[in-house]
Amino acid sequence: MVSLARAGSSGIELQATYRTTSDGLAFFLAPNGSQVPDDSGGECLGLISTCSSSDTTGLAIVAVEFDTYLNNWDPSDNHVGINVNSIRSVAYITLSKSIKNGSKVNARVTYNSQTRYLSLFLTYDDNPVFNRNDSTLSYKIDLSMVLPEWVTVGLSSSTGGFTEIQTFFHGSSTQLKFHPSETTQLKFHPSKTKLAEEEVGRA
Repeated sequence: MVSLARAGSSGIELQATYRTTSDGLAFFLAPNGSQVPDDSGGECLGLISTCSSSDTTGLAIVAVEFDTYLNNWDPSDNHVGINVNSIRSVAYITLSKSIKNGSKVNARVTYNSQTRYLSLFLTYDDNPVFNRNDSTLSYKIDLSMVLPEWVTVGLSSSTGGFTEIQTFFHGSSTQLKFHPSETTQLKFHPSKTKLAEEEVGRA
């Protein structure tokens, strides 16, 4: 596997169109060629079919969610979480600042193949500088045990009874960097099927 980092100025805005926000969005890694599953609207974020089910047989997905709607398994309607083969987060944190009022949030997701930590870094527009030693949320996971050799990377979102405006900023200085280990040869190909997705793998 490889260490990866999204660098530069990349951000999101989530804002309710009515008094109640919708379900948010997620940055995800899934097997290459994955399709949007049936019955994955609303709280499923377009990632998992019938996500209220506890049956995870055959699933292979890792996601970082920006959740702005309170479902019965959520800690709050203003949290970020790391999800593994489920819409229920294995690690999460309720944020002290709102991510659903239209404020710009800068996000960086990293994975270190040596320490096996998947980490999320968040900053806000009033103080956008990332502190590389202070992640907002981290979870130790061996991605090679969950995902296949080739994966699709992307953003996913869905709505239920409510809607919200979601804006993704991809700054001109933003790039996806991969740091191969000494024994890993990395291949990187733009996805041909979906906008704002990459295909990542190793030889």
